[in-house]
Amino acid sequence: MDKPCVRLLRQILLALLLHEDQEAMVNVFARVSKPSNLLMFRESVRLFMHHFLLKNIKDLDAPETVKLTDAVALAEQALMAHSASA
Repeated sequence: MDKPCVRLLRQILLALLLHEDQEAMVNVFARVSKPSNLLMFRESVRLFMHHFLLKNIKDLDAPETVKLTDAVALAEQALMAHSASA
């Protein structure tokens, strides 16, 4: 992936993960968890979140960092909800 693409995806995911309505955010990720043909996409999103969103966090105690970490955990649960039962 080139830098502009990574930057765009990072901004989109950050906006989604840090959105005020957590239920809406979880619903977005849950919607992609159902189709079995999106397994590779789900794994790629999880990898991207860990590598480009969580890897270089400086201040682990900052409120926004805590919110982002919690949101990523919720998103991962939503992404894997249906694949675990399949």
